Amino acid sequence: MGRRTSALALATALSALLCAGCIKVNVDVAVAPDRSVSARLAAAVDTSLAEMAEGGDAFSDLTNAAPKSWTTREYKEGRWTVTEAVGRAGPGEALFPDEKDGPKLQVQTASRRLSTRYDISLVTPPPPAQLAPPPKQGEGATEAGPDLSGLATSMMSEMQISISLAGPGEVVATTGEVVAPGKAEWKLAIADLQSKQALQDFRLTTELPNWLTIGRLADQLVMRGGPADAGSRLVSALQRGLLPNPPVSAAAAEKLSAVDYLRLLQIIGKIDTGAGPAVTEAIVKQARLNDQDTTSARIAEAHGRIMKLDIGTLVEEAAIEAISGALR
Repeated sequence: MGRRTSALALATALSALLCAGCIKVNVDVAVAPDRSVSARLAAAVDTSLAEMAEGGDAFSDLTNAAPKSWTTREYKEGRWTVTEAVGRAGPGEALFPDEKDGPKLQVQTASRRLSTRYDISLVTPPPPAQLAPPPKQGEGATEAGPDLSGLATSMMSEMQISISLAGPGEVVATTGEVVAPGKAEWKLAIADLQSKQALQDFRLTTELPNWLTIGRLADQLVMRGGPADAGSRLVSALQRGLLPNPPVSAAAAEKLSAVDYLRLLQIIGKIDTGAGPAVTEAIVKQARLNDQDTTSARIAEAHGRIMKLDIGTLVEEAAIEAISGALR
């Protein structure tokens, strides 16, 4: 009878903990500009729950399964008992070299004249046994104590699971939520871990400006009468997708000069000021001024026509029509 009373007391205490969310699992992966990777896997359990669970090692397998080269430790942080594994991999090395059926991280880069683009994807394996759905209510009852399977179900449903990917530069595209420059995050429920689609949908694309090339180009623009803040304007236009940015390896028919980029900045500045950024983006893309194979002749012609227009008093639709007409 005493054991049954003790189990009921434990169940009551655990139920009280659940309202605050007592279990967290975090997976954080960061890619550096040289394509080296660092990763952190952490399982955090409310310390009170860990003590009542007689050791609090219910999630130790999460980090025990980490590759042998990873560093593991356990520590307390505020209300949490944290089990953590941290690993690193050099450029081109596998982050999970010991795991044939483990997570797969892929990093692909595309070097362009003004930037480098990083395509990062993470595919995780099916969940470990301890994250599988608990038994149905009633299956866990024994003579030694009450059936706690319902409580286990509640605990698992309250688990907070977070996965993040970070890459160099700014986010260009992602299937997650952008939470910081170059970083996306996914918040998952335990049910999501049973979904094949959810486990293959961690994708992030970032773009890092080639600061050396942009700095040299900005100096050339200033020498040709361009604005003193030419560097920041180039970066802004690049991040908006308004500048030609051909691959470094491409045998471009014509390499654009500093004069071409100065004219593009002047076009962007004029339309931004007169009609707003939305019109600028529509016109530049419609006229294909940002295509990687655009030519000096195309830029010069557009510059000559657009700089003559008075678009300051036009509404958005009229401005697009007027500028588009001038470029026909």
